[in-house]
Amino acid sequence: MTSLKAPPSAPLVQTGTSSWCADCDGRPSERITAFPAGNTRADLLAERAAAAHGHGAHVHFVPRGDLFAVVVPVVAAQ
Repeated sequence: MTSLKAPPSAPLVQTGTSSWCADCDGRPSERITAFPAGNTRADLLAERAAAAHGHGAHVHFVPRGDLFAVVVPVVAAQ
């Protein structure tokens, strides 16, 4: 069976975000990096990566893939 999941390091523009994310506010987001949730320090590593990146980067838990993704909301061109 072929996996359709993008590698965690690959940038990914998502067409939608979870409605619970106040930071994304319904905007699409770009994945900066991701950490497998099987790593007991994944949430800490993801938070540190988001803080280091800046520019509104924050962490989403992605149940489909069981990982913590560092994302940045995509800002629409004005």
